[in-house]
Amino acid sequence: MSFLRSIANSLLAIILFCLIILVLLVGYGAFMVRVSEQNGLDYGAQEGVWVWIDEHPIHTQTWGSDEAPWIVLVHGLDPAGSASWGTLGKDLSKQGYHVLAVDLEGMGHSYRNPDPAAYDLDSQANRLAQLLNEKRIKEATIVGHDWGCAVALQLAVDQPQFVGQLVLVSPVVESPFEEWQMRILDVPWLDQAYAWTAHTGGPVARILRQSSLTKLNALDSDYWAALRKVSRIEATTQSWIYLMSRVDTAQLPQVSQIESPTLILRGAKDPLISEGSIKTLLILIDQSEEEVLDESGHYPHLEQRIRVLSEIASQASANSD
Repeated sequence: MSFLRSIANSLLAIILFCLIILVLLVGYGAFMVRVSEQNGLDYGAQEGVWVWIDEHPIHTQTWGSDEAPWIVLVHGLDPAGSASWGTLGKDLSKQGYHVLAVDLEGMGHSYRNPDPAAYDLDSQANRLAQLLNEKRIKEATIVGHDWGCAVALQLAVDQPQFVGQLVLVSPVVESPFEEWQMRILDVPWLDQAYAWTAHTGGPVARILRQSSLTKLNALDSDYWAALRKVSRIEATTQSWIYLMSRVDTAQLPQVSQIESPTLILRGAKDPLISEGSIKTLLILIDQSEEEVLDESGHYPHLEQRIRVLSEIASQASANSD
């Protein structure tokens, strides 16, 4: 009996210890969200302008000549927004293209919408269409990364006049989040603590992003500086929670309707992309092809920058002649 009682007491001590750690982590995360997120959208924004879409400011950056063909960069699920493209926008402009990089709503330096429905795939694609219309961009090469590929595909389905050709880099077209992550979002306080700790600025965010890379320094100091600044903008973590919840319920667009030539670029060592999802896209999109990049993870445009730059420029020039 004394042996069993000793085991029970040990288990109870372990459970109590874990609960204490959990409470401390939740409290720390919630405290950091309140303390750090006190700045406006312009905090840390060194370049770019805001375009008002539906009376909300959407942050954009452009490079290149007004007469050059358009390439539009649509980032993925990354609080840093368009900063996750690195120097790709500038590099493409040097290749003779007019480049637009947009911060999707809730990320980068764009508006933090308090309405959860604003983060739906349809809503993000609709705002992108309005932005392109505002800038009078048509038949552009739309380049998406991660979940930005789903936004680009939805745009091609709903508003094909804006899309000349597509480049999908590491396309995420289904929810990348596990069920346990979504359950956390249903718990008050814990949702904020988890979202901050693991995604928008906490200590685990760096570890998780680097785990999807083959080169740990692919996300350079400029990216981490941009992420730190964005994480100090008011309501960043709450917007991320909305994004997670809406992405989890998003459906694959009716991509079989897409007639635009589509190039899929996938890292051979990408831990976040399933071959099944790529095959589905290749089957459903009539004019589609895939290029697999060796020694690359989820950010091939950073890990194999020269190769991806060449592939995008080739796709843009081959289908715009």
